Amino acid sequence: MGYKKQEVWVSYRVTQLYETGACVYVYFTLAHKGVRPEFVKEYGIVEDAARDEVMLAGGSISHHHGIGKLRKQFIPRTMPQMAIDWQNDIKKQIDPSNIFGINNTFANTIEEQNAIIRKF
Repeated sequence: MGYKKQEVWVSYRVTQLYETGACVYVYFTLAHKGVRPEFVKEYGIVEDAARDEVMLAGGSISHHHGIGKLRKQFIPRTMPQMAIDWQNDIKKQIDPSNIFGINNTFANTIEEQNAIIRKF
């Protein structure tokens, strides 16, 4: 990618230990001053590949922070369709005008959902 060693920083920390595993936070950063747009796209590819590997190994990508906008393409792999439908139904009842958490977690349109499906 053309980065110098001092422009990339990777670290991790274990925050909780459980009988079934651990919660590991991974931090992967790069210097952003003057970064060309294609590097941001490549970073996203690496980040999604890392999340994919975590999930393939039986891990979770959210812990207590939720999925959110940047990782919502992973929702179909983290929840059964029944749970997705249930959350969408609750959202429609509580927030019919879509004021809270706009575009968080679930695709807002069929086009967005199709783009997510094509990505994986």
